[in-house]
This record gives sequence, structure tokens and C-alpha cells, in this order.
Amino acid sequence: MKIYVRLFRFDARFDYLPTYKPYSFAFANYPTVREILAQISVADPLFACDISQVEGVRLNGVGTQLDTVISTNEIVIEPLSLVRSVHDLVIDRADFDSKFGLFDGITNASDRQYYNQFFIPYYLSYALEQNPAYQGEAAFMLANRLIERAPSETLSILKLIGDPHNGIFNYCSLAPLITQDASAIENTIKRLQQLVFNAHFAPANAVPAVAFAARTLPELPAELAKLSGKKVALALDCGAFGSLCQNEYANALKAAGGELITIKHHGRFSGASVVGSSPKLALKMASGLLQEAINNGADTLWCASAEVADFLRSQRQLTALAIL
Repeated sequence: MKIYVRLFRFDARFDYLPTYKPYSFAFANYPTVREILAQISVADPLFACDISQVEGVRLNGVGTQLDTVISTNEIVIEPLSLVRSVHDLVIDRADFDSKFGLFDGITNASDRQYYNQFFIPYYLSYALEQNPAYQGEAAFMLANRLIERAPSETLSILKLIGDPHNGIFNYCSLAPLITQDASAIENTIKRLQQLVFNAHFAPANAVPAVAFAARTLPELPAELAKLSGKKVALALDCGAFGSLCQNEYANALKAAGGELITIKHHGRFSGASVVGSSPKLALKMASGLLQEAINNGADTLWCASAEVADFLRSQRQLTALAIL
């Protein structure tokens, strides 16, 4: 079979912008990401990236390890952080390392190994993309471990992760964006949010993680009728909906005579889930989502959740799109 690859190429010493170089290779079976990179290294002597320093990549936008077997014939391989690339897929991880230091004095070598397990989720976080000072999912998972091991440190840890600007109430679901099990991270963060809330360290107006309920398609005949001839972007917003919901909505849209407009992250981050704790971040997310939908030619934004639709309609200055 033929595998078509577009590989992110960038050298921070010389380049101003990255390029995406195309390659194609024949494989008997679907290869791993590592096997593809090995083939590129043989075929392209200019690809001198040190793979031993690559701890994960974005494969078609989803964070994964190098030993992941691909499942499609067309792929895009990017570094975990596009803005922190120093040489192709190798990134500067100083920010990740520095946030382990939030817990100086109560951690040990095994804690560092545990923290490193969440390297990929850390860099796939949409909250981090919007705010580089965001503490990150790795820090929150470590906080949970430390609370369980050292209960006497609980209040100081909860106060730390309750930071209104950079803390745990700015979390956005990772479920669609990593191959790693996101449910364990999600459940731990919800539990920690509740502990922070109960200890009165939560930001004003914050509530524990919101899990929006998806509307089922049989409930939406009137909306489906409005989509004929429309160019529609999906705002699924919550990782709990997953790819199944995305596929169901896309198929229903096609059957209704509408055209699906693809947008980054499939519109999973409207800002509705963080509006209580971080209104500025919520507004930034909403404006980014709507602007990207418009830039890609959408005239309608179809939301899987009534809460998300209501939130986006409330942003009066952003309502250039029809929102269903």
C-alpha cells in the first residue's frame, strides 16, 4: 500500500516559518510512526532530526507515541508543540520541566517519572495553546498523586492549582486530541476541581468541570431541515461526544443536503465550559472558533449541545454565523 506523508520541517536557527514536505512510501502493512520516520531518514539526507529526542508527535492533529500504528493512507506528522519546535519534531520542553517545579520540596525521583507520563497531554492542551502559563494536565495529575501520598499538603496544593488564571478550572477536555486514555485524566481533574471548590480556593463563579449532554439526532428534525444547501461547521465542543458523535452529525448533515466545513479540533472548544472561571479565556475561545469557521467558508455553526449554542449566541459581537 502507498502511504502519503506531509512532515513538519523547521530549524529554529535559520527558518522563520515551517514547511510541510511531502513524501510517499510503499508498505506491506500499515506502519508505525517510527517506521515512517526511519524511511524518511533514509530517503532524505536533509532530515537530520534526532528521533531519540522525540517523545511524541501530532499525527493528523492527535497526540500520540512513535510506536503508534497509523490507520490511514494520508497523514500529517507534526511536533507536539508547533510553537516550541527547535528542529523538526524536536521541541524545547523547558516549560514542561519548569512546571514540575511548582511542587518543589514535596516531590521525589519517582514523582518525576510519573509526571513525564503526561508529556503528550500537556502539549495537546487547548488551554495551554491559549495561555502558556497554564499549569497543565501533568501538574494536575501530579497534584492528585501528592495529595494521596501526603494529606498534610492538601490545602497548599489545592490553593496552588486553584489559581484563577493558570489553574485547574481552565481545563478543556483532551479526549479527542490524544490516543492516551483521556478518561483517567478527565475524572481526576473533575475530582480535584470539586476539592478546590469545597476548600474555597476556586475562582469566583467557577463550577466543577461541565460535561455537556449531546442532543440526539432524532430530536433535531427542524434543525436538519434548515441545513440543506448550507456550509456547516460542527461545534461538538466536548470530548465526551467523541468521533462517533462527529461522524453521526456529519452523516446527518450530508443526508440533509448540507456541506461539511472542517475546522481545527472540529470545534471542540467554544469556551462554554470555562466561562464561569475564566471569561476572558472563554471569549478568546469563542472568537477563535467562530472566526475559523468563517475563514473556512462556513455560513452556519451547528452545535451538538444546547448549552454551547446558547453560549455562542450570547456573544453578540461574534454572531456573524447562524448558530443552531
